[in-house]
Amino acid sequence: MWRCDLDKPCRLFCESKDNQDYCGMRAKMLRNQMKISEHLLNKILGIKEARNIKIAIDDTILTCTYLHLDSGHLSKNTATINVYELAYKCKFWAHKKKNISIKSFISGHVSIADISGVDILDKRFVANSEVEVIIEACEWIIAQE
Repeated sequence: MWRCDLDKPCRLFCESKDNQDYCGMRAKMLRNQMKISEHLLNKILGIKEARNIKIAIDDTILTCTYLHLDSGHLSKNTATINVYELAYKCKFWAHKKKNISIKSFISGHVSIADISGVDILDKRFVANSEVEVIIEACEWIIAQE
């Protein structure tokens, strides 16, 4: 039986034996909509001058396809990374470069990340997966720069 980590109405929908396939497709579509900014790719993976970023997730592998500007020419590049390695690199970057602690955990059917630092007093983020919530927290940190 497919069981997603989405909201309660979705769980009730997927627990119905007639709707399992639809719910599985919806969960996969939501997973593939993860947004990662050019700034975060630059900070975490060292990818510079990225345009037209497309993210695809297959199981635990994140594939990032983007256009790279090099000497005035655009070339199509691809980077792959394990999503848990990406989450670790995000946490490491936040701690090492920004002196911000990201504590992530799962509560019920959602993932939660609490961040704290010198100028931040307990900011909380909620998402469908632990990786998404860590990326969301790092995107917020970059937006505060």
